Amino acid sequence: MAIIERLKRFRQARAQAQQLRHLARWADGFKDDFPEPDDLVMPFRISCSDWLVEGPDVTNETLALCAGYLLQAGQNMVSARDDGDEDHALVTVMLFWPDFWASRVAVYYSKDLFEIECGPALGAPTGPVLSARLGFDVPRSFAERGAVLGHLSAYRAENEADEDYVPPADDRPWGLPAFEGCDEHQRWLYVESDHPWVRPARK
Repeated sequence: MAIIERLKRFRQARAQAQQLRHLARWADGFKDDFPEPDDLVMPFRISCSDWLVEGPDVTNETLALCAGYLLQAGQNMVSARDDGDEDHALVTVMLFWPDFWASRVAVYYSKDLFEIECGPALGAPTGPVLSARLGFDVPRSFAERGAVLGHLSAYRAENEADEDYVPPADDRPWGLPAFEGCDEHQRWLYVESDHPWVRPARK
C-alpha cells in the first residue's frame, strides 16, 4: 500500500508540474499579441484543469503560482497594446475564491460594461488582501480591489435544503490555511491603476 501511495503522489506531482508549465506558456503567449476586439469584452479563462486550483489537493502555494501567471498574462497584454489604445481598451485580471477556476484575464472595450461587471458587490472583503493571504506579488501597474459576492454558509444552507443535495466528500476547497475562518465568496480585481477608465479606490 505504501508503494501504491507513493506512486500516486509522484504521478500527481508530475501532473501538477505539467499543468503549471502549460499555464506559464499560456501567459507568455500574450507577449506581443494584444487581442483584437471581437466583442465588448474579450475574456481568457485560466488555462488549466479544474483540479489544479479547486479540490482537496490544492495548496496555498499552487494558487499563488497560478495567480502570478494570470497577472503575468495581464501584464504581457498591457505591454503588447499599441500606444494610445489605452483610451479604448482596459486590461483586467479577475480572481475568485473559492471558485478559482472561474478566474480570468479580460480586455474590456466598453467602459460601461466594465463598470457593470466589475462594480461594487456586497462590500469589501474582511481580512488581508488576496496577494497577502496567498503570498504573490502584484505588478506595479495594477491596483488590487476586492469585493464580496456572497457568503459560503448561505450557499451551503441553500444546497442542503435541496432534497437532491449530496454533501461533498471533502470540504477542503473552502478550508485552505490561508482562508481559515473565511465565510466570504470573494472576487479580486486587478486593474490598470493609471487607466483613464479607472476611478481611485475609496478609502
